[in-house]
Amino acid sequence: MAMVTLGEYAKLHGLKVTNVRTAQRRGRLLTSVKRHGVWMVDEAEPWYRDRRRDWYTDEAKGLPADEIDVYDRFLMIRHYAQCGQYPTTFRTCLDMIPADVREALPAQQVAALVDAIHDSYETGYRAGMAYAA
Repeated sequence: MAMVTLGEYAKLHGLKVTNVRTAQRRGRLLTSVKRHGVWMVDEAEPWYRDRRRDWYTDEAKGLPADEIDVYDRFLMIRHYAQCGQYPTTFRTCLDMIPADVREALPAQQVAALVDAIHDSYETGYRAGMAYAA
């Protein structure tokens, strides 16, 4: 797992650097991290359009092409969210964020909002249980 810059990733995969940067900003590169002010990505990560072939589970079967993009974004947000492993909780917290905000922000930031909502719920729940006891 060698980390490379976005420019190097673009050269390795035969892509335009601007397309790679846009994909990173939109949260489509799952392994992207910022190190010392430079965005890095795993050189082995498949380009997000190629990843679709093996990315989906049975949940995506039968979805039309326009809904595949929405589902792809949903999966990325779930991947980044700490509570993403709990489907019902994740979905409830995600639904609390207005749709226009979800669409305007990158997947990582939406996931951070989902986690903040989840954390505030957990804090309130624990405080209530401590008060009740």
